[in-house]
Amino acid sequence: MYVCICHGITDGQIRDTLNRGATSLGEVQQQVPVGGCCGRCLPMAQELVDEHVSERQSTRIACRAA
Repeated sequence: MYVCICHGITDGQIRDTLNRGATSLGEVQQQVPVGGCCGRCLPMAQELVDEHVSERQSTRIACRAA
């Protein structure tokens, strides 16, 4: 799904960036130009980042409990 229409950035590209180590929207923006034009995509991009960070934290907690 397209998140940033202005630059043609998809949710997959954002997730790939997060999987490569980005941990914030700012870090994602350093690698892909999401939010660099009109800004309408920023809430969705932030939601993807928040989801990813939350999933990482849940995984860490589960690993510690095991």
